[in-house]
Amino acid sequence: MDNNINDIVLQCCKINNISQSEFFSKSRLRQIVDARTMAFYFMRNVLDLTYTKIAKYFDKNHATIIHAVNKHDAMMDWDLRYKEKYQLMQYTMMDNYPEKFEGNIIYELRNENNDLKQRIIEIVESQNIENNESN
Repeated sequence: MDNNINDIVLQCCKINNISQSEFFSKSRLRQIVDARTMAFYFMRNVLDLTYTKIAKYFDKNHATIIHAVNKHDAMMDWDLRYKEKYQLMQYTMMDNYPEKFEGNIIYELRNENNDLKQRIIEIVESQNIENNESN
C-alpha cells in the first residue's frame, strides 16, 4: 500500500480508536464507518487521488467512495463529534501536506503560535546572554 495512504489509514484508526483490521473489515459500526469516511475524504482532497484509485486500493466500488466523500461534507455540518475528530486529523496532516492547508484558519493560527514561541525563546536567550555578561 502507498505510504501516504497507509499514513492516512493509521491516523484515522488512531483518532477513531479502532484497529486496522477493523478499518478493513466489512463492519458497519458507526465508529468504523466514520473512520473510513474520513480516510477516503483525506485521500481524495489531500492526496488528490481519483475515486477509482481509492476504490481500487480498498477493493470497493468507486460509487462507495463518492458516497463517503459526500457524506463527509454533511457530517461536518451536523455531527460535532465527527467534526472534532476531523479537525484533529487535519491538524496531524498539516506537517505532511502544508500546501493543502495554507489559508486554513487552524493552519494559520498554529503557524502564528509557533512564530510567537520562537520569538519568546529568542528574547529569553538574549536576556540570559545579557545577564551573564553583566555578571
